[in-house]
Amino acid sequence: MAKLQAGTVSNLKTDSLAGAIDAEFVSLWNSYKDIDLPNDTQAKEDRRLMFVAIARGVLSYLDDHRSDIGTTEEQANGVGSEHDHDLQFEWE
Repeated sequence: MAKLQAGTVSNLKTDSLAGAIDAEFVSLWNSYKDIDLPNDTQAKEDRRLMFVAIARGVLSYLDDHRSDIGTTEEQANGVGSEHDHDLQFEWE
């Protein structure tokens, strides 16, 4: 089973939560701002630090509340049955 990963400041993998947040931020910035996204070393590191912190906080919260996460599977007759999943999160 794959783990959801927060990412790290030094390595924002595209398949990590922080990497996805960063990509979305860049996309939104470019569509809403009339100026270029500051991309000097300090600005990039600060942005990554913030996004990794957000990703770690979200995954930590989900890990702490994994028993509260339920899903419903819809069956062919239209009636749903609740079931649980074994969720794994990696934020460190």
